[in-house]
Amino acid sequence: MLKCKLGVLPHSDEIKEVISVKKFVAGSLIVFLLAMAFFITGTGGDAFAAEIQKNIKKYEIAVVYDNSGSMYNNTKAWCRAKYAMEIFASMLNYDNGDVLKIFPMWNVTTDGSTPASGGSYAPISIKSIKDIDKISNIYTPVAGDTPFAPAEEAFAELQKSNADVKWLVVLTDGGFNQRGRGAYENVDLQGELETMVGIRSDGSFQSTGINIQYLGIGNAVPVAENKNCNLHSKKSTDNSLKDDLVKICNDIFKRSELPSGYISGNSINFDISMRNVIVFAQGEGAKISGLKTPDGDTVEDIYDSGQRMYSELSAGGYDTFPDISLAGQVVTFDACPKGEGYTLDCTGAEKIQVFYDPNVDIKLSLINSDGTEVDLTSGEIAPGEYTVEYKIVDAVYPENDVTNSDLMGGGVDFTSYVERSDGSVQEFKNGDKVSFEPDEETDIVVEGTYLEDYKISSKDNPSWSFKGIKVNLPEIVNIDVNLSTKQMNNWFVTGKQDKWEPLIAKVTLGGNPLSDEELANVKFDFEISDGVKYTYKQIPGESAYEIYIFRGEDGADIKPETGHYTAKATVEYTDEHGQVAKDEDKLGFDVAIYSVIWRWLIWVIILAAIALLIWFILSRKAWPKNMRFEATNGAKKAKISVNKTINIVSNAYPGVLPCSAEKNSTLYHRSKRTASVKITKVTPSFKVVSFRIGGSPTYTKENGVYRDSNGKEFSPIVVRNNTKVIVEIKGGMPIEGIVYINSKKK
Repeated sequence: MLKCKLGVLPHSDEIKEVISVKKFVAGSLIVFLLAMAFFITGTGGDAFAAEIQKNIKKYEIAVVYDNSGSMYNNTKAWCRAKYAMEIFASMLNYDNGDVLKIFPMWNVTTDGSTPASGGSYAPISIKSIKDIDKISNIYTPVAGDTPFAPAEEAFAELQKSNADVKWLVVLTDGGFNQRGRGAYENVDLQGELETMVGIRSDGSFQSTGINIQYLGIGNAVPVAENKNCNLHSKKSTDNSLKDDLVKICNDIFKRSELPSGYISGNSINFDISMRNVIVFAQGEGAKISGLKTPDGDTVEDIYDSGQRMYSELSAGGYDTFPDISLAGQVVTFDACPKGEGYTLDCTGAEKIQVFYDPNVDIKLSLINSDGTEVDLTSGEIAPGEYTVEYKIVDAVYPENDVTNSDLMGGGVDFTSYVERSDGSVQEFKNGDKVSFEPDEETDIVVEGTYLEDYKISSKDNPSWSFKGIKVNLPEIVNIDVNLSTKQMNNWFVTGKQDKWEPLIAKVTLGGNPLSDEELANVKFDFEISDGVKYTYKQIPGESAYEIYIFRGEDGADIKPETGHYTAKATVEYTDEHGQVAKDEDKLGFDVAIYSVIWRWLIWVIILAAIALLIWFILSRKAWPKNMRFEATNGAKKAKISVNKTINIVSNAYPGVLPCSAEKNSTLYHRSKRTASVKITKVTPSFKVVSFRIGGSPTYTKENGVYRDSNGKEFSPIVVRNNTKVIVEIKGGMPIEGIVYINSKKK
């Protein structure tokens, strides 16, 4: 088995095809081979937006093979008939169950032997590639007349068949002069064939489901054709057989042959990109060596039958010669993008046929109401009405519309519909307006048939952009309103009402201003506390409203009442899907008989008075929050008391230094370590001989008065935290210590 992988197109992933072939012996010529089976089975590109398939049908062909004496008597008709059967056999898709049965008129052998007698006229079944060898090996030991019985046997066999397509092919070179083998009767061939397809004696037609192809070779009796009633007829001459067989194959297998206008000598033009191209060359010595693109690149061949020759086995008792012109070659080439000037390297060919498989795709567009195409990158659209447009395009060059191209058979028969998740289906035509309602999964399906048996469809391809669309309501756009006024500090003086600035309500949608038409579709509402009257109007071109307070509907001002008021503006927007967005804003303002300057002046005075009062309170003198004396020389019970006096007491009676003191710190500093007191007077004590406080001189008692060494009396001393005190006691140990203010002992 030969596996052939088709080329990767610029827009696709891989397209895989398998063509099963076994080269058979001389005479299998057309093994048209399974390259043609490729056309029968078709392919589908995984990455295409839509999938292409050729309609797969099961074929059964019954061939009535005329191996009477006239086919061998000084003629090459026998060789041409076998050649024709090989062609038919080569077209079938045996993997799909196709079959070809040959009904010879007289006994034959199929093993290549040439006995003088024997053989069988039982049907020869061709069910596989290797069976085609049987056709080339057919040999007729004894050729007789021309009985019609084989045609009746073939017809009966087809009537029992369950194949989708059934053909009876009659190959003969003369008239039928026997009903049964050896039973002479001039048979009305025209009438018999018409009856077999279903044409009645009154001219009416009721199909039997069987198609008939009559191929008369040489001097065969003519049969009138009636294709509308499934009766096909062709009279073939020596020179026309090759062309006739191609046309017959096209009728039977629905293949697409490139029109002659696209071929000039060895130059081939393609108006559409091709998934693959099959070239069939016939003629003695015909040889295909390759195909080049217009740029000179080689197109890969994915199947080559090689040169095929004629069969030499005929019938006993006749000197026969084969038709050596019955030779040819079939080559299947890989993808060919659209272009002019492909060059076929082919020599010795009398006839060249090119068969093609268009590489196309479906392009579908959703057009919204403003005429722009919807971007489906997100897989979502908003509900609404859209125009749906589609066409067939070149899959390699999607900008090219090929719907009505000649190579598409002149047109495409479309079926299109919308299928929703609830199973409902809505059919539409190209260019129709289609309404899309909210849905979790909506499919837009487009299918087209062309060239009779080709079908392109988006239905089952997951990569189709229009499969599983979510039709969701879009998020509602925010609408905002902002209230403001140019009136300074929102303060309106009653005596200057004619100079009042209006309130301004600025409206935006999604952060953007609205046009006058859009703003007119926004619901605007306004109110002022205490039922204050007002009027408003839209400001052209500014997406805003002016509101005039204390004004009647007639436009006249209303005498204002002083006080504080609150204005509220409300906007409401409804989008095309019925969703509603709202917003509101409030603004406070004052109406007074005096200017706002006086209001601020009053506040300045009040604040200044408060500041002055605070300063006055905090500047008052106060005693320290905590004050103590701790002796450093072991004196017991040494202490200090503060209450307008400072008394330093020791354990030596009376051991007291009475001091008069006064507050020396502000109330603000009372609790801080910077607090202090001032000693203004020291009263002489009986036991105190001298003392020194902080950095003061030592004062010694003389005649009941404490004086320093210069004779000066005591001067006021400020006592702060950590002030050292020394007191000499008569007849006792001196007291030494430290005064602590709002502080712990170090």
